[in-house]
This record gives sequence, C-alpha cells and structure tokens, in this order.
Amino acid sequence: MKTNRHKLFIIIFLTTFSLQLLAQNHKEVFPSDSSYSLKYPDNWITIPSVKKMNVMIVSPKISEKDSFQENVIVFSEKNDEKLTLEEVYQKFQKEIPTKVKSYKLIEKGNIKVNNLEAIWFVFEQDNTTKNLAYLFHKWENSYIVLSTAKTSTYAEYEKYFKEISYSFKFRK
Repeated sequence: MKTNRHKLFIIIFLTTFSLQLLAQNHKEVFPSDSSYSLKYPDNWITIPSVKKMNVMIVSPKISEKDSFQENVIVFSEKNDEKLTLEEVYQKFQKEIPTKVKSYKLIEKGNIKVNNLEAIWFVFEQDNTTKNLAYLFHKWENSYIVLSTAKTSTYAEYEKYFKEISYSFKFRK
C-alpha cells in the first residue's frame, strides 16, 4: 500500500513539475480583437501587426550575422460566403501561387488541434524557404498560422513551429 502511495506521489510531483516548467518557458499572445490565443517560447519575440497579419513571432538571432529569423505569422481573413474548411483551403491554394514566388506544395493533411478541425500543408518558396501552415476556420473567418524557416534550417525549427501552431485556440 505504501509503495502505491509513493508511486502516486512521484507521478503527481513529476506531472506538476513538468507542467510548471512548460508554463515558465512560454508566453501567450492575443491579437487586438482577442479572437484567439497562441503560445510561443519565451526567448522568441512578438512584432506588432501589419495589414492582414495579426501576430508575428520571431525566433532569437543565433548571432549578430544571422540575416534570417525564423518566424510564425498569423493571418486572418473574413470570407464573404459561408465556406467549409476544405473550400477555404482550395481558395487559398488558388491565391497563394499568385502571391508567393515559385510556390511548390510539398504535402497536406488534416488534423485536430484543441478540438478544432484544421488543414496543414508544407510548401517551399523559391527553393530558399520552407513553410508549414495550419488553416483554421470558424464561421466566416479563416486563420492561417504560417511558419517560415530557411530550407536548410527547417528541420531544426519544425518542432517549435508545431508546438506554436498546436497552441492555437479560439477565445470566443
């Protein structure tokens, strides 16, 4: 009986300790309209929004010579008509190549993030950057969590990109 209590105590302690570490290593950002939230590593920084870009989160520079900072940007768009998630994705797939030079879709899939249906896709741009995007859709609003890294460093940052994207939650 004491052994079981001891094991339970250790499990509770480790779980609590792990959750505290996770909470200490992340910050949370809310856009001005507070429609969603996103968590990111505490050594990354946020940049004020511009145009359709609600939030931009930037990785720390590795050195002063670091000319490219990996980043996560959230874009939102209001749709005129009621569309399904797949219809919104198809619409974006038609628009992206007109806005992104040398767009090349690598892979696509469906996923559930915090009980939200989402479509994720990976694409390259100009053979210099690799991007991971998560598309969320609620009512007539669409949100894209877009993560970008140099093609050569993408694998190093993919776990951060997924961690940030998986923290996306609607607040309303």
